Formats: sequence, C-alpha cells, structure tokens
Amino acid sequence: YCCVCFGDTETPENPYVCCSRCGCVVHKYCYGVDQVPANPSDWLCDYCRYVEENHLPWKGEELSCPLCYYTGGAYKQTVNGRWVHALCAVWSSEVKFGDEIHMRNVSGIDTIPDSAFKYKCCLCHKTGSYVIKCMHSICSKRFHPICGRRNGLRMEWVENEGLQAFCDKRGKIGRAHV
Repeated sequence: YCCVCFGDTETPENPYVCCSRCGCVVHKYCYGVDQVPANPSDWLCDYCRYVEENHLPWKGEELSCPLCYYTGGAYKQTVNGRWVHALCAVWSSEVKFGDEIHMRNVSGIDTIPDSAFKYKCCLCHKTGSYVIKCMHSICSKRFHPICGRRNGLRMEWVENEGLQAFCDKRGKIGRAHV
C-alpha cells in the first residue's frame, strides 16, 4: 500500500512506485512523482536520491520525522534540511509545500505551536508529537495522522472543504484514501 495515503489500489494514471533503495511504496500523485521511469528499479524516493547524489551514507532507519514517533516511510525534505513524512506534512495545517505539484520545499514546521504537541493520541496513547483533531463538531479526540491511517480512520480530501479526518467513533472505514 501507499506510504502516504495508505491506499491499496492503483490506477494507470496513478500507479505505485517503489524506491529501489529503501523499498517505500507511494502513489505517483501522493508523493509528487513527476515521471515514472520505464524501468521501475531506477526510481528513488527523495531521501534516497539525496543520499546518492551527495555521496552520503544511507541512514534511513535513523531518520526521525519531527512531527511523529515513527521511522521509515516516505520522507520529504524541509527547506532547512530536515526530513518529514509526506503524510505528516500533508496533514499539518501549518506546513506548506513551496512546490505543491512535486511536494518539495517543505516549510512551516517551526511555526507549529507547542500546544499542537501536548495532546495524547487516542490510538497510540502517546503525547509529544503532532496530532490532528477529529472534525466532528462535538468530538475532542486527537490522533497522529499516521496512527489514523494505520487504523483505517476516515481521512480524505473533500471538494471545496479540504482535508477531513474523523476519529474511530465518528468515521471508521476500511482503508482511508486522500
């Protein structure tokens, strides 16, 4: 499944691509892949391409997303050289992409208020990392975007309304899609 939307289907217009170095799988549009190579084993995610182009040792298992507790997955580089999960960046309202088509030049992580990190995730029960609030008007539950995806919560793009996310009580579905 896609590391960004956790979707388990692909289409000819939006195929999966798999990084030949770290093995992360993403949809073309979920990760901002410009061109799917004719030989799929030629594709590298942004982090692995950065490592290769700069002749650096690969430390993917050591990467730590500044917005969550999890390692692995599909990362995007921030304007100040850090690496953040594409999924976490998309779901953080403060984070912006300088290049939205390719999901590059991530900024705004430093503008996230400390209060966004103080709430407990209703799914993993951890505090200290970025959580989003259930969109239901009477609900106060909060969860990490990655926990929401892993638990099949309803997290989607709604035309003319933007991103919508609901807790396990208000919107559990099979696998969620953006």
